[in-house]
Amino acid sequence: MHNHDGPHEAPGCGICGHPTDPGRESDPLELPGQWVEFVVLEVFGALVRFRAADGSAAPGTTVAAVLAQQLGIAPAELPGTRFRCWEAPDAEGHGVYRTVFGLLPG
Repeated sequence: MHNHDGPHEAPGCGICGHPTDPGRESDPLELPGQWVEFVVLEVFGALVRFRAADGSAAPGTTVAAVLAQQLGIAPAELPGTRFRCWEAPDAEGHGVYRTVFGLLPG
């Protein structure tokens, strides 16, 4: 049972289980990185596939419910959705950390 009175622990990645916060107390936008625009390609089961809007990178996969929550929309609205987020290298050098999600028009 979850203790609502205790400290809140950040959830892990729905795919790999690693922590989803950068492990730093600073503003995420102060981390070295860049804004990246994405488009959702499809939802399949509990997952969603997305790619960089400019096609510059291979498609990525994440948990549909998590992405929908980050964007403030229902999972059924994800296909075709354009969004951006701040993308920074993770502290361990295993990939990137994505934060500060926002919907884009169109």
